[in-house]
Amino acid sequence: MPQPAPEVTATEATTSTRKDKIRFLLLEGIHPSAIAVLRAAGYTEIETCASALSGEALKRRLVGVHFLGIRSRTQLTQEVLVQADRLAAVGCFCIGTNQVDLAAARDLGIAVFNAPSPTPARWPRWCLAKPSC
Repeated sequence: MPQPAPEVTATEATTSTRKDKIRFLLLEGIHPSAIAVLRAAGYTEIETCASALSGEALKRRLVGVHFLGIRSRTQLTQEVLVQADRLAAVGCFCIGTNQVDLAAARDLGIAVFNAPSPTPARWPRWCLAKPSC
């Protein structure tokens, strides 16, 4: 009879990619506490931008990014998502996810979620722990 897998706690978990290689891009002035939470979790490749990006500028910045945090002004179309070669998840830190082409994200295997808490410090914790499509 097979043995059950040992339970792994969040502090013991490892990633398939080293944390210092996982890239985050946070647009539209995501609260600084999100950066602090990510750094405390061991992530170092965190890029921020105070404004929304669009078109070619957005496409260029998404290359190599694993996790993207946006608010309502950044529009993620199929054309943009296709260029995001490593994107695993998008966190929409606003009301709803209507700025994301959800069908394209689903087809590309990119999780899209909306942070349910108004407390900015909770967003990155929730996003990393419970992404869903």
